[in-house]
Amino acid sequence: MNKIYLILLLIFSKSILQAQVPDWENPEVFEINKLPARATFYHYSTEREALLDEWKTSANYLLLNGIWKFNWVKSPKGRPQNFYSLDFDVSSWNDIEVPGNWELRGYGIPIYTNIVYPFPNNPPFIPHEYNPVGSYKKIFRIPEQWNGQKITLHFGAVRSAMYVWINGKKVGYSQGSKLPAEFDITELVKTGQNQLAVEIYRWSDASYIEDQDFWRLSGMERDVYLYATPKTYIQDFKVVADLDDTYANGVLDLAVETAGKDECKKCTVEVKLLKGEDLVLQDSAPLSSLDFRSTIPGVKKWTAETPNLYQLLILLRKGDQILDATSRKIGFRKVEIR
Repeated sequence: MNKIYLILLLIFSKSILQAQVPDWENPEVFEINKLPARATFYHYSTEREALLDEWKTSANYLLLNGIWKFNWVKSPKGRPQNFYSLDFDVSSWNDIEVPGNWELRGYGIPIYTNIVYPFPNNPPFIPHEYNPVGSYKKIFRIPEQWNGQKITLHFGAVRSAMYVWINGKKVGYSQGSKLPAEFDITELVKTGQNQLAVEIYRWSDASYIEDQDFWRLSGMERDVYLYATPKTYIQDFKVVADLDDTYANGVLDLAVETAGKDECKKCTVEVKLLKGEDLVLQDSAPLSSLDFRSTIPGVKKWTAETPNLYQLLILLRKGDQILDATSRKIGFRKVEIR
C-alpha cells in the first residue's frame, strides 16, 4: 500500500511540476496539436495547375504575408495576456512585415555568436527577466468556395517557440525554428472575416540545441499561408529516383500516403512521369496499395554537367474527377562510395 501511495505521489508531483514549467522550458513539450511533418509540396485542383506549380496564384491558397499588428516586450511577464481575444484592441500597436525578423525592425538587437550561448547556460531554463516576446495579430478572410474543405494553417519557419490562436481559440504550440509547422484549423474558421494571433518567444529550451555559428534573430522567417484540400487528399509522398546496376536505366520508387480514405473508397492515385511534353511513365492504383516501382530504360541521368530533370505528377482521382494533384521535379542519379 505504501509503495502504491509513493508511486501515485511521484506521478502527481511530476504533473504539478510540469504544470508550473512553461512549455518553452519543458523538454518534454515541443509541439501541441501540430500536424505530422511531411514532404514539401503543394495542392492543386487540376493537372495543369499541378504541372505549372505556381501555388501563390492558386485558389487553394491564401497567403498571409504582409503587414501584421505587432507588440514587443522584453520579458514574458510583460506580454499582453489576452491579446488573442476577439475584442482585444490592437489599433495602437505598431505594424510589422511578415516574414521578417523583429531585431531588423528595431525591436531588440541581433546577436552573432558561435559556441557561446546568448544567455546563461543552464539547460533547459531560459532567463525570465530577458526573453523577448512578440505578439502578432492578423485579420484574414476565408472564401466561400472553401466551404466543406479541410483548412490548414502553415508557418514556414518561426524562431524560436510560438503559440497560435484562431478567433480567440487556442490552436497549438510549436518549437523547431527552421522546420514548417502546420495546424488543422477547419473547425475554428468561418466563411468571411477571421482573426489569427501568434505569440513568439525569442528563446526556448530548443535554443540550446540550435547553438552554432550564426545570427540569433527572432520572428516569422518564412511564408505564412492557409490552404484548402478536399476531405480525401494527398497527405505525403516519398520518391527515390535511382539508377540500376548498369547505370543506364532509371529506377523509380514512389510511396504515396493519402488522408480521408474512408471518405472515398473508390478513389485511385494516378502517377505520371514526364520529360518535357513526353509521357515517359503512367500508372495507377487504389488507395489501399500506393507503392509504385518502375524501371525507365535509357533514362537521361542527372549530373552536375547534365542536370536533366523529369516532372513527377501525382493525381488523386474519383472516377474522372481530380480531387487533389501535385508535382515534383526529380533527377535520376546514384551516389555511392566504393
